[in-house]
Formats: sequence, C-alpha cells, structure tokens
Amino acid sequence: MIYFLVAIIVLLAGAFIYISIDFKRTKLNHEKTVAELNFVIIRLIDNQKSQLSQLKLSDEMKEKLTKAREVIDKDLLAMQYDYLDILSKNNLLD
Repeated sequence: MIYFLVAIIVLLAGAFIYISIDFKRTKLNHEKTVAELNFVIIRLIDNQKSQLSQLKLSDEMKEKLTKAREVIDKDLLAMQYDYLDILSKNNLLD
C-alpha cells in the first residue's frame, strides 16, 4: 500500500513538474510572439508616419503648384494684353 501511495505521489510530482515546465515554455513562446508583434506594430506605425508625412508634403506641393499656376496665368494674361496693346499702337491689328 505504501508503494502505491509513493507511486501516486511520484506521479503527481512528475505531472506537476511537467506542467510547470510546459507552462514556462508556453509563457516564453507567448512573450516571444508578443515581442515580434510589437516589432511589427512599431514598423507599421513608422511606415504610417512616413506615408502621412509624404501625403502632407504632397498636399503642400499641390497647394504651391496651384498658387504658382494662378500667378503664371495672371502673368500670361497680362502679357497678352500688353502684346495686343503694342499691336494696336503700331496699327498691326488689321
């Protein structure tokens, strides 16, 4: 009977040790996975910041180009009026 109780105690101790080791291994694997996911998240955030920065630059460039085009259009129109004025003063519009 004592051998039976000792065997049960040894089996329970073995099961406890196995479960403890398996728990630690699972915990380490989980921590490793979480660390990898955190790294991926950080890279995605950095990429998002870069893309937002590029988008902001793109919007700024679009605004500058629009303003530049307005200035060029006004200058061209003024040049056309000047050209017509010169032609009319020299009687070349016939």
